[in-house]
Amino acid sequence: MLIANRGGSGSGSGVGSVSGRTRPIKLRAACTQCNAGKVKCSGEKTGCERCRNLDLQCIYMESRVGKVPGVRARKRSVHQHINIPRPDHNGNFAISQSMNGPPSASTLLSDGNDSLVHWATDSNGHGSDIDLLERTLRQPDDQMTESSELMPPSSIDSELILPEMDFDIDDLLRYPNEQSQYDSSPTALPVNEEQDGRRRAELDSQCVLVCCQIASELESYMVADIKSLRIVLGIVRKGVERLNDAVGLQQGSRNFRCMAMFGVILYQIIELLESGCACFLDKTANRKDSFAVQIQGMLPGIALGGFGMDPEEQSSWRSHIVLKEIQQTSEVLNRIKKLMAVGESGASKGPSTPEEREKCFVDLEIRLKALSEKVASPK
Repeated sequence: MLIANRGGSGSGSGVGSVSGRTRPIKLRAACTQCNAGKVKCSGEKTGCERCRNLDLQCIYMESRVGKVPGVRARKRSVHQHINIPRPDHNGNFAISQSMNGPPSASTLLSDGNDSLVHWATDSNGHGSDIDLLERTLRQPDDQMTESSELMPPSSIDSELILPEMDFDIDDLLRYPNEQSQYDSSPTALPVNEEQDGRRRAELDSQCVLVCCQIASELESYMVADIKSLRIVLGIVRKGVERLNDAVGLQQGSRNFRCMAMFGVILYQIIELLESGCACFLDKTANRKDSFAVQIQGMLPGIALGGFGMDPEEQSSWRSHIVLKEIQQTSEVLNRIKKLMAVGESGASKGPSTPEEREKCFVDLEIRLKALSEKVASPK
């Protein structure tokens, strides 16, 4: 260790004062003050710039470069410690196996039977040389520190039996918290209920948005005042299919807002059917009293081979198609009535009964039934 003067004066030769030592002492590149402060040192052995400015004692420690043993040196020192004989339980030194080979027979016989028994029990027992060698070879090389090399064999055994545990205090504190999440099963129930409620609210909002889009499109068709039965039936068929899909969203989550939107869409569908069938029903009624129908049998008709359709058959075919669409609409209405009778999801029993809630759609049923009778038997 070299201590530099504060005033900047010093020998700076870097040669040790121990008598008989001719090799110069290698000092560290940074002084202790700069090394502790984690700053760059200018490196003047007579006193670095930082120590001079702060008026500190500039000390350069001896460098350990080339003095720390490598991996092979550590292994060799471990084998040397293993070969050192240790006293047994009776205070006698047991004969350990050397690195060159097993002991000779004359040596074993000269020690007597007692020594042979002690040697056998000591070599196979816990903490023996062979046991120490096996435990040493199983450990990685980076766990063998320099301090263990300087310890006696008895302290080496304790170090090998109790290796250093490398863990972080944050990890140790975090494990109980993670375990408590799995152990606390009663506290997980409110979380599941909250997630179910949030999921139902999302489904209800999605259903309302879908119904608003369907109602907007149907309303635009109603404003256009379409009279063609073929176009009206195509619009109604598509609207009923989309309404049926929206009703499917409410099977697991029933909400009165969605059911009210279902009623709005059903009113639009029925009005479109009524407006499209009005022209068809008027033409059918007028055709029966017309002169063309009376003389139709006297005129040749256009047909494909033996198959032909007169106006009566065409009217019957149109009625069949319209009745089919009315039947599809009635089935969707029945599904909505069942949902309304069950009531809203997650709500307590309200003042209204299932029968009273079903009466909200009585007007729709009456209008569908009246339209079906008109189409089935036009006057």
